[in-house]
Amino acid sequence: MAAIDASIYEDITIESGDGSRTVDLKLGVVALRYFENLFSPTITVEITVTNTGGAVKGKDGSLQSVYSGLPLRGGERVFIKIAGNSNTNKGIDLSDEPLYVSKIANVIREGQRESFTLKLVSRESITNETSRVYKKFKRAPVTDHAKTILKESLLSEKTLNSDDAVNQYGFIGNLKRPFDVLTMLASKSVPDTGVPGYFFYETIDGYNFRSIDKLIVEGKASPKAEYYHQEDQNYKKSTDDRILSYAVTRNNDLLEKLRMGTYASFLAQFDPYESKFRRLIEGKRTIKDFAEKATFLGDEPDVPQLFGANGAGFDNIPSRIFSSVLDIGVMEKDVSKAP
Repeated sequence: MAAIDASIYEDITIESGDGSRTVDLKLGVVALRYFENLFSPTITVEITVTNTGGAVKGKDGSLQSVYSGLPLRGGERVFIKIAGNSNTNKGIDLSDEPLYVSKIANVIREGQRESFTLKLVSRESITNETSRVYKKFKRAPVTDHAKTILKESLLSEKTLNSDDAVNQYGFIGNLKRPFDVLTMLASKSVPDTGVPGYFFYETIDGYNFRSIDKLIVEGKASPKAEYYHQEDQNYKKSTDDRILSYAVTRNNDLLEKLRMGTYASFLAQFDPYESKFRRLIEGKRTIKDFAEKATFLGDEPDVPQLFGANGAGFDNIPSRIFSSVLDIGVMEKDVSKAP
């Protein structure tokens, strides 16, 4: 068998909100889509189900459809186990970590026949909406804060695969949601080598707080897999590593890049201790500064010239200006000059 072949559903069971009834859905599953995303703090699953009624006993004892008899209202637990159908496709086992129904969409009912789509998320997504980060975090490595929030605010026992951040950071939770705080911390994290910036995301193996630069370096040194796309239907490389379809979601937009300060920007920081702003040479940041430290998936990006080959490059002219006040000593109990 190959990964392109039909999935082998070993268990797809949904449990009612009060936990009193369960329904086996695997014979009615028309499509199951599983997603992991570097930009998403939770895995998501979409299951399209079709059934002909008489699948579950309602509260009055009569046989009813899944939607009405269970009933489906959101928050139900779903247990999923799919066997691998090839040597490289290991399958999915979420029988010990059930997902939760966040939304029921596309409900169609025709007599005894019904179809609907269940949108599922991990349990931490539910906890994220009912929990807030409220306490003050003293200056400490950012990775330590991530571990604390995952355990204390999200009440998660899942593992956190992380790259240690070398910078220390103090902040106040301000009653923000845990996922919002974790993604904020990811943007402020600095690895021991490479450029700043982390991803916070979930996979089937747990949570990840990883350096973007290190992910790229690891991927270039030892890629997990190589995938190919061919329009030719007779492409024989392997059915397990073939890209069936793809879409370009974002392309180059010069004006947008200039507004975002991609090529060059200026950070005007005011130092209340010294009562002065940083000079242009101190606050200027360019893509070339970034390129000296960063590792790229492809070639180093070209910088367009403003007026032809002899003109100034966009990396010499800051197109975006940021301003901020340094928070010197703000998060420290004792007198401190540390920003």
